Amino acid sequence: MNRQSVIRMSGVLLLGLALLAGVFVQGTSRASAAETINLKFATLFPQQDPMCYGPQYLFRELEKRTGGKVKVTEFYSQSLGKAPEMLDMLDKGIADIAVFPIAIFPRVFQMSSVMSMPGLIGKRAVAGEVMYELGYRGLLDKDFADYKALMWEGTEAMGFGFVDKKVTSLEDLRKLKVRAPGGAQSDILKALGPSVVTIPTPDIYMALDRGVADGLTTMPGWYLTMKMHEVTKYWLWKPMGIGANLTVMSKKKWNSLPADVRAEIADILPAAKYHFLQRITEQIPDVKAHLRELGVEVYTLDPKEEARWNALLDEYTESWIADMEAKGYPARETVQATKDIVKRFD
Repeated sequence: MNRQSVIRMSGVLLLGLALLAGVFVQGTSRASAAETINLKFATLFPQQDPMCYGPQYLFRELEKRTGGKVKVTEFYSQSLGKAPEMLDMLDKGIADIAVFPIAIFPRVFQMSSVMSMPGLIGKRAVAGEVMYELGYRGLLDKDFADYKALMWEGTEAMGFGFVDKKVTSLEDLRKLKVRAPGGAQSDILKALGPSVVTIPTPDIYMALDRGVADGLTTMPGWYLTMKMHEVTKYWLWKPMGIGANLTVMSKKKWNSLPADVRAEIADILPAAKYHFLQRITEQIPDVKAHLRELGVEVYTLDPKEEARWNALLDEYTESWIADMEAKGYPARETVQATKDIVKRFD
């Protein structure tokens, strides 16, 4: 074989090797891209809100433990979609994970509304334990037929913030216009007799400042985060049920994740729960004292007057149980289970 033939064969060989290398590199690149799992997280809360502490811990740990195989892009303050759209976003794949108050979707998470029943649960840490155990017992199965609950974050018990009227009786309350979050929490407030007004979250501060509403019922943490103490003078410490925020995926999306990723998430979640509780406790160790420091007068009802309120609230709980039982939900069993779980922490 002459020298020119050898050169031609060498050129062909090198070209072939280059093409093979290109195919290999391209294939490797595609394989790497296929291995990366990109998830989108949506919430109505701002990034610094305490209700994001648990999910943020989960996302950081998940990316670290999977070596970057799972990455979560976070969308806060309704930047991916409005709060009432979040379940639809999960169903359509616009979002993969979401955090929201269950009160936004009372027709979906019907049995989970037990959290809102007045007087059942009084402490944030206990609220989470109640929901995890109710789920373990299967009492929330109907609520989560299509969804995978990842994390429950309870709030402090709801109370009342009033603009310029110190409410000490039902008669006082019934003269006022009071904003409620919606769902069961609005129905509970109606049982006490005030005019219940519906005001979108971004407009509440201005509504209180301008006298459109005389007060609101909400959780102390949210009250502080949204600076409602600037437009109200009084906080009535009257437990009106616990708020519950849910970190959730659609079951379709959850089941599509590789088994090892699901296992990592399950392993991280207990730590995420306690990370949330630790951080929120460190941030505001004494809510009542903090409210007073901000110039809000914190007070309670006279025991005889509180008994009047409780009688109406107990009637509401009984009506809720009857309504849920008629729909086929194990409401009375769930309420009793909640009471039994709470007793462990007394």
